[in-house]
Amino acid sequence: MSKIKRPYAEVATVAVELIGKLTGTCERIEMAGSLRRLCPEVGDIELVAIPRIGVLSTERECDIFGQETVNEIRGSLLWRQLGLLLPAGAYTKCGEKYRQFVYEDIQVDLFTSEIGNWGWSYLIRTGSAEYSHHMAGALNKKGYTSQLGYIRKRSQSMGERIETPEEEDVFRLAGVNYVDPVKRCW
Repeated sequence: MSKIKRPYAEVATVAVELIGKLTGTCERIEMAGSLRRLCPEVGDIELVAIPRIGVLSTERECDIFGQETVNEIRGSLLWRQLGLLLPAGAYTKCGEKYRQFVYEDIQVDLFTSEIGNWGWSYLIRTGSAEYSHHMAGALNKKGYTSQLGYIRKRSQSMGERIETPEEEDVFRLAGVNYVDPVKRCW
């Protein structure tokens, strides 16, 4: 599906509606990409979310003595809610950290994050692509790299991850002043 550019207000309205349907299943969910940068025309909806993990179902079992045990099946409440919201086969890409689908005739890219890497994930998904590359380069110059979704010291092979719960944490590590998303359209 090719991305059709539409007016910001049209896409933002659909994004807000979708976020409203997913909010209870997330610790945090926000618009990213060109919506967050307030671009006048938008080709898709990019969202970043920290899913809530909860009980998806329970199984009751009895052992040979009749003793009952209850096993809880836990997982992402976000993915369960999307499964209920979307028709079967709606995903064009379907992984544990990223899903792509069409909602109200608009492509949606939904990325998941954790509390500890929210700032880095949100910054990269906000873009623009050129700005994200700029910030990765600034981090690299300070001795950092990105591995498995977290910023780490480059000198350590799979070193300890550095928590970036907010975007400002990434800017601080990179030694760069915070830039408003609207000004990240390079």
